[in-house]
Amino acid sequence: MLKNTLLALTGSVAVGMSFAGSAEAVILTFNNRSAWEAAVGSFTVQDFNAFEGAQTEGAGVDVGDFTVRQVGTDFGGIFSEISTQVATIQNAVDNNLDGSAAVGGATDSGGTGIRFSFDTAISAWGADLGGFSDGGRQSAVIAGASYNIAPGQGFFGFLDTVGTTSTVDIAYVSGFPDGVGLDNVSYSSSASVPEPSSTLSLLALTTLGVASTLKRKLKSSKSTGKETTKVG
Repeated sequence: MLKNTLLALTGSVAVGMSFAGSAEAVILTFNNRSAWEAAVGSFTVQDFNAFEGAQTEGAGVDVGDFTVRQVGTDFGGIFSEISTQVATIQNAVDNNLDGSAAVGGATDSGGTGIRFSFDTAISAWGADLGGFSDGGRQSAVIAGASYNIAPGQGFFGFLDTVGTTSTVDIAYVSGFPDGVGLDNVSYSSSASVPEPSSTLSLLALTTLGVASTLKRKLKSSKSTGKETTKVG
């Protein structure tokens, strides 16, 4: 049975950095949207409003630049659907989503999770999160590396400063089967790559709490049928 347990938002490290070998990816991760946007610069946003009611099991849903698919076990209902009900239910957990149509999915052992497969390789990705790591624990898997998502975390994003990837997986780590929601998926195939000194500045800026100085909140597109919004 899918389990959503109300947990208080806990503090988390603002930005993490992982080295995947001497000549491979160097990935910066973010739990603050404003910091991610500042680092990436130009990006596209998919708000899913044009896909209300679409089912993500099986072949998934092609939303234009990428396909979103529930892989592994299909728990049905909002756990393999794009729906405003996803935001309603997950907002009862942590109130991180804006209430519009969001991707609902579930994670469990045996490879059950949510996959975002891009037509063109990307160097940056981010999403607003609802109901993460409250029953089970989830991670984002990028270029073969796994990055844990904290309980109550409202955003996860990454910037690959060297390479690109074509898939982002939301994967099971431990605990119960767990339902989650994602909205305002943002991505770039041409994100600016910071110089070493810029990378250190990003780390310092984010760690000091960029949320207190950068209060821009992403707004969903209000145009009927509009699928993506280009920023930058």
